[in-house]
Amino acid sequence: MTKKKKLIIGCTEPSAFTQEVLAAIEKFFKANPIKLSQNDPDDINHWVDQCDGVIIAGGCDIHPRTYGYSVLNEFNFSKFDVKRDMRELRIIDRCLSEDIPIFGICRGHQMLGVYHNMTFIPDISASLVCHQPLHQKISHAQEEPMHWVRLLPAAKKAYGAQDAMAKELFNGNSKDSRYLWVNSFHHQALLYKPDENQVVVLGTAPGPTQKQSIVEMMRGKGNKRWMSVQWHPEYDWDTSAASHMVFSKFQEMIQQERPSTKARRKRT
Repeated sequence: MTKKKKLIIGCTEPSAFTQEVLAAIEKFFKANPIKLSQNDPDDINHWVDQCDGVIIAGGCDIHPRTYGYSVLNEFNFSKFDVKRDMRELRIIDRCLSEDIPIFGICRGHQMLGVYHNMTFIPDISASLVCHQPLHQKISHAQEEPMHWVRLLPAAKKAYGAQDAMAKELFNGNSKDSRYLWVNSFHHQALLYKPDENQVVVLGTAPGPTQKQSIVEMMRGKGNKRWMSVQWHPEYDWDTSAASHMVFSKFQEMIQQERPSTKARRKRT
């Protein structure tokens, strides 16, 4: 009997969140992790091509140059990694061109937004809702929830028929929307606009003003083999229905045969 090949999932670094993501790759996905920290474009392509899926992990602030801003005093910046910004944009580009599924987490979610020219908010520290408990000097465990996310109608279509935890979120949901609680560790965000052209927004949360919302969940429109969330499912996938739901969806993505592979088999 032929032994089934173990999946390989890449993870971007360096980050304070990397170890938790690597642990989740092994424990939840039962896959072998690869750290993606190369800067040479050829090296990036080589290692990304070894992966069945890639997780763009959380981490430090995205440098304003990456999304067309300057460094302004009014923004609550802490640390940049320009090389990582450029590396992750190349990784995203390679994954999309080669049909390799992507899952963006927090900073990775924001990088996917930058890649797709979404409106970036450099600092939401003044928001009425607490998105960054460390900024407020709140002592808490990483898995403890900070705020709610409102699921949009597209979320039920994307996740409603999934695993038991996902079904629990949608049971009795007559209005096709639902609120769920998530952890939070960020002060940068993507502004929600209902008319986004390249992405499907699945969930939002309160933004920097009462009239604004930020994107908490999204997936690709033309290329559905990427998805992202603003919170950190690597911390609570074993206790949170929301985190288990999105990890299960990414697992489904990486287990599917790539469209490009199907096309090559048909030609031969």
